[in-house]
Amino acid sequence: MPNITTILSVAILVALAFFLWKRYAVGSGRAFGNRLAKHNGLRRSTFWYLIKNGVEDSAFDFLKSLEQSHMSLDQASVAVGPTLQKGMERLEARFGAQAIYEEAKPIVARLAALNVETAVDRT
Repeated sequence: MPNITTILSVAILVALAFFLWKRYAVGSGRAFGNRLAKHNGLRRSTFWYLIKNGVEDSAFDFLKSLEQSHMSLDQASVAVGPTLQKGMERLEARFGAQAIYEEAKPIVARLAALNVETAVDRT
């Protein structure tokens, strides 16, 4: 008969595997975010810093909702433009201008401007 320590250890490992699967596996938003970064010519690390500082809640949930709405990469890029811009503003207010973000500024500004244009077109 297995002892309680073995059962508890197995339960913890299963819970950890479930947590990691939900957080990083297919459909978690992470892979979609990486594709968005590549599509727009941003470094992954820069994209993730900006998006995590631009959203109020979870960046993964935000990206997962975009992915589940079956947007193209172009449409999703325009949708994340204001979020990336907000992340840029927050990071610059906190740490000042950084070279890593200077490269991304024109891309983020273009996406945010496209978002505004598409919002005007919809009205």
